Amino acid sequence: MVVQVADPAGVLPDDILWRQKEQFSDGVGYSWIDSLKAFAEREITDSDLQRARWRFEHNPPQTKEAYLYRVLFTGALEHRHLRHLWPLADVSVTPSVFPEAFGMVAAEAAACGSPPLVARHSGLAEVAEGLEAAYPEEHRGLASFAPGDAADLAAKLGAILALPGAEWDRLSSAARAAAVERWSWDTIAALILSPRG
Repeated sequence: MVVQVADPAGVLPDDILWRQKEQFSDGVGYSWIDSLKAFAEREITDSDLQRARWRFEHNPPQTKEAYLYRVLFTGALEHRHLRHLWPLADVSVTPSVFPEAFGMVAAEAAACGSPPLVARHSGLAEVAEGLEAAYPEEHRGLASFAPGDAADLAAKLGAILALPGAEWDRLSSAARAAAVERWSWDTIAALILSPRG
């Protein structure tokens, strides 16, 4: 953007009169912009950009840099907001190292259509088994990772994030179906009320 300074007498040199307005502050330069573009190029995959139209229904980003600006990182959220936000998550990771009686967080993520990736132990393993039974056969290994194994977690997280849009949709739908079939209030109530023999 060129900023013209009013100089009716014509006494200012052209390099002052017709200078470029830098971003946010004079003389900042372009290294920070170039750094953001390079970071986006490293962090946002071609698959991410391809799926942008499904993830961002309104004005989907057309470049990796624009995609980066649309990624949301949050702190703690109130439960009333989760049902609106959770379906936007491409994957929900539960790297818990403590025993869980039941993997409620993973079951809730699945119910929202965000495929869970959980540490395979205690109650989380039960959720992983339910997901694996519902997942397409070729994706059954993407429900859990070995506890404490960062390489296994990274590999499976990368595999989920690299899925083409249609394959991710199948995984998301299967996660939701598993949650409704196994852990919905209707299912749990029927189990509690059923005669045991």
